[in-house]
Amino acid sequence: MVDELIQDLPARSLDFCFIDPFNWEISFKSIRRLTKERRMDLAITFHVGSMKRVAHNPPQELLDFFPDRSWQQEYKKATETGKLKGYVLLDAFKRGLANLGYKDIRDYVLEVNKRNVPLYYLIFASKHQRGADFWDKIAGRSEAGQLRMPIMTEKD
Repeated sequence: MVDELIQDLPARSLDFCFIDPFNWEISFKSIRRLTKERRMDLAITFHVGSMKRVAHNPPQELLDFFPDRSWQQEYKKATETGKLKGYVLLDAFKRGLANLGYKDIRDYVLEVNKRNVPLYYLIFASKHQRGADFWDKIAGRSEAGQLRMPIMTEKD
């Protein structure tokens, strides 16, 4: 499917791809293939809440969603030491994006549970600073052009 999509994209275009996997239906290998040698910004819905529910015994789809399996040992250590496990997953994925040439990678909390623990993040990644500048400009406005409150980051 990724190869078909790539064939439909102009060779020298500036692209934006929104990836919203419900249960990690896209592999990191597909993201790598899609973005290779392309100027493509990404927005990815990162379902950290559902990942944490199965990370102790991950299905193959979750294993394939990450760039490698290094997160599993980090996650186990975080579980044993009481550290925040969601960050382990998010950071592992962001490292994979950085290895693909993404220089500006940001994460925003989209939804939290009753205990204020993040369930979903939105990851924005750009290979160029201008992509991040553009994202900042559009993220502050609604579809109707109204200014909105800024998207919260986990660190806010």
